[in-house]
Amino acid sequence: MTGNECYQNIGELWGSEANKAQRLHQLERQGGFVAEPKHDGIWCSVEIDAADVVIRSRTGRRQNVPELEAAVAECQPTRPKDQGFLARLLGIRADTARTVLIGELSVGTTEAVNRRQQVGHVVVDAFDIIVDRGRDVSSESLRCRRARLVEVLERPGLSEWLRLVPQWTRDFARHYADEKEGLVLKRASSAYTVGSANENWIKVKKQHTADCVVIDWNPSKRRGRRGREQAASVLCGAFDARGVLVPLVKVPMLDDELSRRVAREFAFYRGRVIEISHYGATRKGSLRHPGFVRFRHDKAPEECHVVLGA
Repeated sequence: MTGNECYQNIGELWGSEANKAQRLHQLERQGGFVAEPKHDGIWCSVEIDAADVVIRSRTGRRQNVPELEAAVAECQPTRPKDQGFLARLLGIRADTARTVLIGELSVGTTEAVNRRQQVGHVVVDAFDIIVDRGRDVSSESLRCRRARLVEVLERPGLSEWLRLVPQWTRDFARHYADEKEGLVLKRASSAYTVGSANENWIKVKKQHTADCVVIDWNPSKRRGRRGREQAASVLCGAFDARGVLVPLVKVPMLDDELSRRVAREFAFYRGRVIEISHYGATRKGSLRHPGFVRFRHDKAPEECHVVLGA
């Protein structure tokens, strides 16, 4: 099983944040959908049985989780592991058949690191179940799978390593406003599917804007008409607390005419303020998935400051 869930990214086509709120209200009134927070982590599957717990990546490769391995060693430091050691650690029956959960592993990204630091070790935010005690349940409705997932995560020893992702049936716009990354809307009657686009899962990402200072440009391998040089991206930055201009992000130039102009007249653009769309800042201030919005001639470079991700 790989992690190519079928998102329909129409949430990215809804335009402004106000328009997104309106569309969320419409889907809520329409009924049939539930909302979950869009978590910033690494997709994983968690295979659980009485003898082992295996966390796998999208490609099926086994993920090394030092904290879990250390907990196992502490549980049984002097004896070779037997068939019941993880059953005791996780609080499950020794005869429990294989169960497979789907979630986000709290490593790598800013929000994931924050969640990890709260409890002192890695956590999987579980949002689905596809095998329940040896039975394939991926074709069941999300509503039924959710009930199974809640039952699995109520096992006492699992709560330390696995957290249940919240799910809501109302107040979509309010939850969207509260969540840092956005929401994933899921049709409650849908099966778990992979590998092709469908309308059962809708990802609604929260978009932000920031103002940065143009520092440099990167040439494109492409050439425009008559072999003219083009800019693939511009390197932008902002001033830190010491007043130093810090490079932060490369912003792709999507417009051919603008990219030729930047390459030809960069001395004019150097030091100008650029407005960037993005999906959140990292701990070091870099911007995730940046996009060019416009040049701002109404703002001074000194007004652009580094904003660190929380």
